[in-house]
Amino acid sequence: MNRALRLAAGVWLAVSAWQAVADEAPVKATVTVLVTPPAVQPGEAVTVSGIAPLDAKGAVTVRISPPGGKPPVDLRVNPSTNGDYSVNFRGTTWAGEYKIGVVSPGGRVTGQGVFTVAVMEPLNEIDEAGQEARKIEAEIRKVAADIDSQVALLPTTPEASQLKAKWSTLKPQLLQAARDAGDIDGLLEPLPAAARQDPGLRPALLPFAKKLDDWTKLARPERERISRELAKSKHANIKCENLERLKEGFNYAAALLNLTGGLLNAIKSVAVDYVAAQVAKTIDDKAKAFSKNFGFPAGESTKVAIAFTEAAAKGKWGGNKTVLKLAAKETARGSVFGLLADAAAFAADRLFNASCERMSGPIQGFMHADFFARSTGEVWWNYDIHYSGKLELRYPKNANSGEASSVKGEFMGQATKFTLWEDSMRIGFPGLTNSAIKFKRVLLPRPQLFASGSAQEGTMAGSEEKPIDVEGKVAATFLKPYSFYVPVEGEIVKGVLTLRISPATSDYNAVARVVYVFISPLTNMIPVATTFELPYKEANFFFTRVSKGAPLQFPVVKEGNALKVEGTAKNKQGNNIAEGFYQLKIKICNPEGSC
Repeated sequence: MNRALRLAAGVWLAVSAWQAVADEAPVKATVTVLVTPPAVQPGEAVTVSGIAPLDAKGAVTVRISPPGGKPPVDLRVNPSTNGDYSVNFRGTTWAGEYKIGVVSPGGRVTGQGVFTVAVMEPLNEIDEAGQEARKIEAEIRKVAADIDSQVALLPTTPEASQLKAKWSTLKPQLLQAARDAGDIDGLLEPLPAAARQDPGLRPALLPFAKKLDDWTKLARPERERISRELAKSKHANIKCENLERLKEGFNYAAALLNLTGGLLNAIKSVAVDYVAAQVAKTIDDKAKAFSKNFGFPAGESTKVAIAFTEAAAKGKWGGNKTVLKLAAKETARGSVFGLLADAAAFAADRLFNASCERMSGPIQGFMHADFFARSTGEVWWNYDIHYSGKLELRYPKNANSGEASSVKGEFMGQATKFTLWEDSMRIGFPGLTNSAIKFKRVLLPRPQLFASGSAQEGTMAGSEEKPIDVEGKVAATFLKPYSFYVPVEGEIVKGVLTLRISPATSDYNAVARVVYVFISPLTNMIPVATTFELPYKEANFFFTRVSKGAPLQFPVVKEGNALKVEGTAKNKQGNNIAEGFYQLKIKICNPEGSC
């Protein structure tokens, strides 16, 4: 293989400060292997997928070797025209490490992977769920403390007094509901205590443990996200921002409390079956019911039945006790949830509207970037990013287009579409690529569906976005991928709105992945693969460029008692390495929604 081919075959392209850099290290062709998830319990399925060079017609062979020297299983899957393959494997019967070997259709290129099958330790899963519930409780306490600090800043008005009264009633109920959700041991007694004393009873906890583990995996990242966004939402304590932060605090508390509902439902879904089995009259009948409902072996089912019977005799687990306890906690949680919604609405409608104005409306943004080869000046890479979102501004009441009024607010939204074109190999190595058969695939960032259900170009087919129904505007923004939150401040003076862009509070990272496969006489017709990533600029960069690093200015039109701002900002700048075009359209109004 000559030096030019080694250059092209290597992972030669990296982008830094608008510039491409070559890496001369040769790369051996491989089949990529991705296993999802990388660890499962016995009986759960895994998906093996990746990209295989198409060195011949036919199927990709996936060989899975179980632990302990057990016979391997061969799966054959037909790849797509770009080399993608994917196959499910359900033979996860034995615990241990499973090795994967994947062979291209022509048998010349291989790839390896592994995954693990492990028997879940139910007590660990239950303990982890309890820890997560207590972390949610701690976050709710932080939100409550922040609401306390904002309530203390409220002016002395009848509306403020009403909200203070609502909060004094709501706060202890909110904290109690959070404590209740974390009381997993209290809900599951006597099972965890009995299982700790007799390991033979641990299989009885598996249905609970699986439900709680599923909840923990969903709740943990959501709780961490809410915590991060709560910290970012703490703006300066001027009057309108104080009221906005207070309203958002109630929304964040509702979002955290909403997570605990999944925990209670996870326990309840299994507890109902346990209670139904417990109703049986004799130990044998109970054991049979447990065996039928949960698949326990006969000996384990008998142990569970005896434990239930003894617990019932001691008054710890009688009849519908756990189900009734869960129902009571859920009723209390629902009541608090309603009070939080009422408090948020009151803060928004009565307090904010009594003192402040809100101007808001849609924004549309567009960015195009071209990158030039130093040697020839040709465009070797370009991309587009489309943005959609909202601009919201807040300012004291009674301001109008003829008066000076300070404003604060934010751009909130999402990058909705990414495009990319590149011709790096031809421009970088024209002599090499003329003699090779080239396969190429570009993997773009793919935003999901919007909450309204309308699909944007580039979305994944069949994807569904989590509905936004409990959180405020800030938190809701971050449920979407490729989202941004860019604060602004400025003023309205003599019919002109001036906005200064602040650094983004939250922004996205997006890259495109490019995969090349070359087949050439220089490689004896053996496929050689190379892959590299090309990054997109973030929203903060877009807003800085479209504003030319200076304040944005738009005319303010007064129509009766309403204000309207509509305009377009454009900018084009660059050099002999890269050049960009930026455009931002805004249309905001007060009253909100009147545009």
